[in-house]
This record gives sequence, C-alpha cells and structure tokens, in this order.
Amino acid sequence: MWCNTGCQKLILCLIVVFLIINNVSSEILNILMPDARATQVDEYLCTAIELNHESPIFITGFNPSATAKDAHHMLLYGCTEPGSQKKIWNCGEMANGRSEYASGQVCASGSTIIYAWAMDAPSLKLPNDVAFKVGGNTTIKYLVVQVHYANIDKFLAGKSDQSGVVLETSKNSTHTHKLGLVNSGYRVRGDYKDQVWTEIGRRSPQLPQMFYPINNSITLEKGDYVAAACTMRNIRSKTVRVGPTGDDEMCNFYIMYWVDGEELIDQGICNSAGPPRYYFRRNKNLNVDNIPSDAFRVPPPPNGPESEQILNEHMQHNLRHISSLEDKHYFKQVK
Repeated sequence: MWCNTGCQKLILCLIVVFLIINNVSSEILNILMPDARATQVDEYLCTAIELNHESPIFITGFNPSATAKDAHHMLLYGCTEPGSQKKIWNCGEMANGRSEYASGQVCASGSTIIYAWAMDAPSLKLPNDVAFKVGGNTTIKYLVVQVHYANIDKFLAGKSDQSGVVLETSKNSTHTHKLGLVNSGYRVRGDYKDQVWTEIGRRSPQLPQMFYPINNSITLEKGDYVAAACTMRNIRSKTVRVGPTGDDEMCNFYIMYWVDGEELIDQGICNSAGPPRYYFRRNKNLNVDNIPSDAFRVPPPPNGPESEQILNEHMQHNLRHISSLEDKHYFKQVK
C-alpha cells in the first residue's frame, strides 16, 4: 500500500478492542518506562507488568504520561505472554543491532490493543459501569506499553524516559502519520441493493489522537460488516509507503466497544493490503455506491481543524520536523 503524489484513499478494516460491563473500584496502576534510553529515531521500546492471575482488575480510565516532543505515539497491549522477560526490549518492526536492547515481539501470545495515544491527547475516562476486565481468569495476564520514539535529543543529552500510562482501575481512535487528512469508520448493514453505511466515527488524524466518544449509539449484529478508510494528501515529492517509521504512513481505525456480559467477538482485528491491491469495490458484498458522500472529507470541528489552512500548516510542521531529524542523522554519519 502506498500514496503517490496527490490525494490517495487508503482502505483498511477496523481494528477492534473490547470493553465489558462490570462494577469497579478506584485504584491507580502505573505502567511506565523504567528509564528507557532510545538510541535511534523511530525506535519502538516496550515494558511490561504482570497482573494478578487469581483476581481480575477493571480499568476505568487512562492518563497518559508522555509528550509528543519525545513520543510519536503509545499503545497499551494486553498479552497472555509478553514478548520478552526483560525490563525493556526493542519491540518494533525496525528492531536491529543498533539498539542497546534485545529484540522481541510486543506479545509472545494473546495480543489485544487496549489503548492508543498520540499528539498530546488528553486523559480518557470510560462511561459509568463500563471497564476493561484484565487479569484473573481473562486471557490478559500482562499489560505491555509500547512507545514509538520520534525524537532522541533528550537521550543524546544523557537523559532517560519514563513515558507510559497511569491507569484508573476499580470511545473511537484514528491513527495515521503526517499525511492523513481524515479517517472514517462505518457499520455496513443490509442486502447489496439496500445496503446502509452508518458512520461510526470520522476524524482528522492531525488532531490529538486517543479514543473519543461517538455521537450516536451503534449496535453491531451478526451479519454486519465494519469498514474504514483513510484519505491522505501526499505533499512530498516522492512515493510514500505504509510502514512503521514516522516518515512512512499508517491507516488505522480503532474502536472500543462494550458488551452486556462477557462474550466477545472471536476476530478482534481485520486488515487489507490497501491500494493498489485492494479497494472496497473488489468485495462483492459491499455496495460502494451507497458510501456516504462525506466519507472522505475532513469533518468540521471538533473532529476536524478550524480551517484547512491550519491543517496544511500542521502537516508542513510535521514535514519540517522529520526533515530536521534526517539532516541530524546525516550530519552525525558524515561527521
């Protein structure tokens, strides 16, 4: 999947994480990097905490402890087994010998995304009587926080990092990198001719990224499809491909959902290769003529910027930042 010069729609299915209803108590649980030191831009580092295997806890709130100056984004995973027993390990697709940390996957087994954060997004408090159940008899025995480091200036100055998430224990999120204009997600219901695409969420990924409540209550039933699309504007002079670094692109749409009980869907993640290999119209079950006309348009505030000028300025700022990082890396190599 890639984005050529101009505007290219990138298509991806929804990535889904889960919520369940239960009674909760109020306590604090910290999962923070234990003085991590990244040695390269776009390094992904992970740390884990083990949960009580006998008694579950219920997560009701997420308080990020990080800044966009250092962290491009953070993800909180629930794992049956973590990818490493080390205090810190290199857990990104760019894992290589230049890192001072041993490499490993985020989760060795049972991977579930619980929370996503980027661009100095604020804290998230879940609705009353809604929580994540983890530990105990669930498949989530460990929590792992993954931090994507976008800037290593503090580490070159000899400092360390304690980014992470403070959890309160006792609604959708979008993610692209620098070229994303809008991410949108839909519930697709009905036979082909009378198919209805109902918007789940639509937001500019250039705004702070976390889970946001949706405007209307939406129920997913057996036989429904979930689909998501990203619209991007390539203002660079080269082809941009999908990948893990800040200079690549991503098209992700995350949903938190809850069920009345504890029975969850078996398939929590779906994806596609995206253009030029995949388009919605290649799926015979999807009637693309019924996609809402505003699906690929930047929404008005608060889910979009105040003006297109602000959006363009923000994208240009991101490009200048990555260019400065490339210049620093080149200077360091030449020197």
